[in-house]
This record gives sequence, C-alpha cells and structure tokens, in this order.
Amino acid sequence: KSTLMKKINFMKWICLPCMVLSIFYSCSKDTIYIYPDSDSNKDNANTNDKTYPVSFSAVMLSLNLTKSMFTFPQGRYATVFVYNQGQTPSDVPIESANYTTKSSGILSPLAANIFLTNGEYDFYSVATNSTTNRTPTFSKGTSSALSNGVDYLWWKTPKYAISGTAANIDIVYTHSCSQIVIQVTGGNGITINSIDSAKITPPVTTGTMDLGTGQIPSATSLSTNYMKMGVAQNTCQATLLPLKTSDQMSVVLYIKVNNETTPRTYAVSVPVPGDVLVAGDSYLFKAIVNATTITFPSVSVIGWVVVNEQGEPLYPGEIN
Repeated sequence: KSTLMKKINFMKWICLPCMVLSIFYSCSKDTIYIYPDSDSNKDNANTNDKTYPVSFSAVMLSLNLTKSMFTFPQGRYATVFVYNQGQTPSDVPIESANYTTKSSGILSPLAANIFLTNGEYDFYSVATNSTTNRTPTFSKGTSSALSNGVDYLWWKTPKYAISGTAANIDIVYTHSCSQIVIQVTGGNGITINSIDSAKITPPVTTGTMDLGTGQIPSATSLSTNYMKMGVAQNTCQATLLPLKTSDQMSVVLYIKVNNETTPRTYAVSVPVPGDVLVAGDSYLFKAIVNATTITFPSVSVIGWVVVNEQGEPLYPGEIN
C-alpha cells in the first residue's frame, strides 16, 4: 500500500503541470498582453508632442478710429514672439523667429519657421515698415533704444489654440509712433512749384517699446538737431516717437515758388496739437505759403500716410 501511494503522489506531480499548461494554451487566444514599451504605444503616447508649422499674414491699420487697413508692404521686417498662454512678456519666449515680406502681406522666415505642439499660446509681433531698419531687440519684454524716422508696428493675439494642424495667423499691426504731415499751398501771389527739402526738430530719442502693450513712453522734450523729412510734390512728412510737450517743433522748408530757380527758405515754429503726439495718429498741417512767411490755418488727424523708403509720401496708386 505504501508503494501504491508513492506511485499516486508521483503521478500527481507529473499531471498537475500538464493540466496547467493545457489550461494556459486553451485560454491564450482570449488573453490580451500589453507591452508598455512597444513602438505602437510610444507613437500613441507622443501624439501630443507632435509639432505643427505656424505661418503669418499681415496688414497694418491706417487710422486708429476707422480701422481701415493696408497690406504690409514687400521687403519689410518683423519678429514674432510666442509664449505659453498666460506668460508675461518679461519671461523668455518659448519660440521666436525673424521674418521679412518677400511678397506683400506674407511673412517669410529669415531662418527657421515656428513649430508648436497642441495648446494655447500668446503671440506678439513687432515690425518696422522699412526695408533697411530691422526690428529692435528685446530683453525681458523691453526693446532696445528706438529712433525717430522709423514706423514701428506692434500686434498681439492671446490664447490662440494650436490643434492638430498647421496654422496661418492673421496679423493686424498698429502704429506705435506718430506722424507729422505738412501740405503746402500758395497764398496771394504765390504759386508752389515744389518743396525741394524739409527738416524738423524731433522728440529726443530715449524711448523703448513695451512688448506687452506696444507702447513707447512719450518724450517730454525736443531735440536741438534736425531730422530730414520725406518730400513728395507739395507734401512732406516725418515719423516721430510719441511726444508730450508744450514746446513748438522747428521746421525749415525749402520751397520753389513762381518758377524761380532758387528755393526760398521758410523757418517756422509748429505747435504740437494739444501738446501731444499720440501713437498711431497722423497729423495733417495745412500750410499757406506767402512771400516770406507760412501760416498754419488748420491741423487734423488723418489716416496714416504710407511712405517709401526715403520717407516720401506715397499716393494710393503707388502703394504696393
């Protein structure tokens, strides 16, 4: 009997593993095994890390009040800064890129484009309406020193969502500077042939731009040095940093009248309208030229006068 029991116990140890294996194989076709490190699951896990290209189209406002617009011209410069939604512009941007307009209204990257993952972002952009002056540099949300004669532009769009596709964002630039335009007509016995040249005393150049607002603090004094104004036919203009002062700007105009070969020199003082030059406003001074003097019967705020690279005003048919 003892021998028989030993044989039975021996058979149990032999048969039990076979039964387990049999159950395992019979159930394997209904069993799902998950391998956390498989390639397919890595792809799924990284879906939110995929990046999408972001491109930009741009226009600029003509007048603060009417919101009329011009296409951002060819050959100008811009910089785009990207922050995670809610970041302040004094932080380091998560992405930035420099652009130029190889064709009107389309920003083309000078180097690498911007790529972003899915999420919400705050976008800022600064541009110069110039083919020679590139955008200022920024540190902790503040620009390098700015100059008169440059049409600085600014734009922001908050909480822009990137969601699983390439994005093209429309930029609407506003003007961060002011503009003075002088248009001359002849008085009694005076026929205007042309303005040969003109110059003006601008605001002092200590201004910087706040990337978060696009604002440039108003200068409170005028320079003693003249800057050249752009001239076209009987109109001249200057793009100036914002200003707040009761002092008058000095203007010198060299004007040919009555078919004379030598221009006459007119040195005049021009009052600052309301003691302030507001960012985004263009001020048109109507000037009456007499034999030896110029008077300014009116000043009004008009749409921004688009100029060429020499600062010369462009007329509607000349704007690209």
